[in-house]
Amino acid sequence: MRSRIIIVFVVVALFTAIFAIPKSSVSANNEFLQAASTCKDSKLITTVGTDLQANFGAMKDIDKADADKLVALISAQRDLRQKYEDMDLPTDQACSDLLYYVVVTEASTSDLLVMLLEAKQNLVKDKDSFVKDLDKQSKRFQKNLNDLAVTVGVATPTP
Repeated sequence: MRSRIIIVFVVVALFTAIFAIPKSSVSANNEFLQAASTCKDSKLITTVGTDLQANFGAMKDIDKADADKLVALISAQRDLRQKYEDMDLPTDQACSDLLYYVVVTEASTSDLLVMLLEAKQNLVKDKDSFVKDLDKQSKRFQKNLNDLAVTVGVATPTP
């Protein structure tokens, strides 16, 4: 029973953070991203918008009961993060910031998904410690997601 509560907590934390970004920030045509960002590389902005839209769509449709699908989603997160890690660093600071926050947000997303898989597979040894770690990771994920949203101009910095 307690592991089900933990799984529910992980899923709620993940989806709460995901849906905190306005839908317009990952629109298919990326017009909002293009207008809001100070990054002048329209190809990078379009790529980020398209990737985030697909990524968040896959996460929204996650089947928390299927460990194989969780592993596939974690692998997709890894591949997406590595795609941005392997890009040449833009000379434009705004574009570099965008690239940085995409990588950091993807890493935080992967961490949260691994924790969901851990709970799903009953691999949690110390439930109290896990809940604390999950809370800490959820806050880190939310901060990184917010930093990404600020970077592209769809959110304002929090004091």
